Amino acid sequence: MMEVKSAWAAQPNIPDRLELGRSGVAALAIRLGSVALAFLASLIYARALGTNDFGRYAHVTAVVTVLSIPAALGLPQYLLKQAAGHPERIAQLRSWADRRSLPAGLAVSALMCALAAVSDETTRWLFVIAAPIPLLTTRGSIRRALLQSLGLIAKSQFSLLLVAPAAALLVTSSLWVTQGHVEAWQLMLATLAASLLPTAINNRQLLRYTPTNTESRPGTLPASTLAASIRFMWLGGMYLLISRLDLIMLGTLSDPASAGMYAVATRAADLVPLILITVNAVLAPRIAELHRKGCHSQLQNLITRSMRLVTITTFPLAVGLFIFSEVLLRFFYGDTYAAASPVLRLLTLAQFILVLGGPLGTLLEMTGHERASLRIMVWIVALNVVLNSALIPIMHAEGAAISTCLSLIVGRILLWRAVRRTTLIRPTAFRL
Repeated sequence: MMEVKSAWAAQPNIPDRLELGRSGVAALAIRLGSVALAFLASLIYARALGTNDFGRYAHVTAVVTVLSIPAALGLPQYLLKQAAGHPERIAQLRSWADRRSLPAGLAVSALMCALAAVSDETTRWLFVIAAPIPLLTTRGSIRRALLQSLGLIAKSQFSLLLVAPAAALLVTSSLWVTQGHVEAWQLMLATLAASLLPTAINNRQLLRYTPTNTESRPGTLPASTLAASIRFMWLGGMYLLISRLDLIMLGTLSDPASAGMYAVATRAADLVPLILITVNAVLAPRIAELHRKGCHSQLQNLITRSMRLVTITTFPLAVGLFIFSEVLLRFFYGDTYAAASPVLRLLTLAQFILVLGGPLGTLLEMTGHERASLRIMVWIVALNVVLNSALIPIMHAEGAAISTCLSLIVGRILLWRAVRRTTLIRPTAFRL
C-alpha cells in the first residue's frame, strides 16, 4: 500500500517551523478578517432590523450557539486529536462521526421547534428557520477538524470565518438597499443559507485531501470512543459558560447599563488572546502527533518558540489597551462608555495572564488528559459563580471584572500544574 503523508509533510524541503509559521500567519489573517466582518455586520444588522427585531435575532442566535455544543457531542475536538498524524483513518472517522452526530443534531432541532411553540409569533419563526443550523454546524465542524488534523488550518477556517458571514452580510445589505428595511426572518434565513457554505466547502476540501486508497469502515470503532468525545462536549460547554457567565450574572444581579458597559469592555479585551487562539488552532494537531510519537523534546521546543512569539506580539496590544482604555472607548463608542475604562483595564490584565500561561487546555486535551482539564474547568466555573455573586451586588461591572480576573488566575495556576504533572511540558514563554 502506498504510504500516505499528512499536509505537515507535504513540502519536505521547507523547515517545519516555517510551515507552522505560514499556517499561523494565514490563520491569523483570516481571524482578523472575521473580526472586521463581525463588527461591520453588527452595525448593519442593528440598523437594518431596528432594536426589537435585532434583539430577537441576537437572542435566537445565542440559543443556537449554546445548543450547537450538545449537537456536536464533542466530536470535532475528539476527531482532531485522533486523526492527527493518521490521515489513513480520516474516511473512517468522518463516516463514524456523521452517523453519531445525526441523532443529536435532530434532537436539538426538535428542541428548537419546541422553543418556537412557546415564543411570540415573530420569534417563533426565527426558531423554526434556525432549527437545522446546529446540525449543519456540526457537520461542518467535523470536516473542519479533520482538515486541521492534516495541517490545513487556513483552508479549514476560511469558509466558516469569512465566506459564510460575508455571504449573509451581502444578502442582508442587498435587501436593506432594495427594501429600505430587513425583517428578522429574512436575516435568519440568510444565516441558515450561509451555514450551508462551510459544510459544502469543507466537505469538498476533505474529499480532495483524503487518501483514496482507504475504506470507510464506520463499524470498526469501539463504542467507548463516543463516551470519550462527550468529555470534549462538556469541555466546550465549560469554555462557553466561562466566557458568558460574568455578563449573564451582571445582567441578572445589576442594572442594564452596567451590563452594556461590560459587554463593550469585553469585546475590546477579547482582542488580547486573539493571537494565542489562532496559534492554538495551528498547534493542536501537531501537539497530538508529536505526543503520540513520543517526541517530547521536539514538542517542548515547539511550545516554547510559539509562546515566545505569542507573548512578544501580544504585549504591545495589551499595554495599549490598558493605558489608552478611556481614550479608545470614548473614540469608538462615545463619552457614555468611557466610564467602562476600569473594567477594560481589569479584563485586559486577565486576558494577558491567560496568554502568559500558554496553550494549557490544548496541551491537556491533545495529550489525552481531557479529564483533568474538565475537572479544573468545573472548579473555575464554580469559583466564578461564587465571586460574581459576592462582588457584583457591591461593585457592579467592576465586581464582575475582578471576579473574572481572580478566577482566571486561579484557573491558570491549576491548569499549569496539571500540564507540568501529566505532560512534563513547560508551557510558558519562559519555560516555566
